[in-house]
Amino acid sequence: MKKVFLFVFASLVWTSASAGEYNPKMAACHRDFDKHCFNVEEGGGRQMKCLHDNRDKISPACSKLIKKKYARYVKMHKNKPAQ
Repeated sequence: MKKVFLFVFASLVWTSASAGEYNPKMAACHRDFDKHCFNVEEGGGRQMKCLHDNRDKISPACSKLIKKKYARYVKMHKNKPAQ
């Protein structure tokens, strides 16, 4: 029974994290996202691209984080078709 509870709990945590809820790793960009990219559809890197495209308007901490994460995202997806 304890294993079932742990499995269900882990599944719920994974689902909420993948559903676009608050991501602590992106805390530096929370306000910038709300200001510049709140209406961008989730998925396919669109939200990250929006922050990257607005990097001259976002906070220095967010800009630094996006610069690092966006470069890694582009490198990982460079051979995949655009969505």
